[in-house]
Amino acid sequence: MGGLDLSFFSWETISKFVQKGFHSSIELTAVATVGGILLGTVLALMRLSGVKLL
Repeated sequence: MGGLDLSFFSWETISKFVQKGFHSSIELTAVATVGGILLGTVLALMRLSGVKLL
């Protein structure tokens, strides 16, 4: 059985895109985590308070 011909694949070219994508994924995860914690905390405090905003 023949394998895949990966001679067209150049890791030197692709590695920059992989690193940028990995960095963007980590950054987006961190921002979403902090945003979710802050939004959840605000909503929980609003629920515990007796003030009806709407």
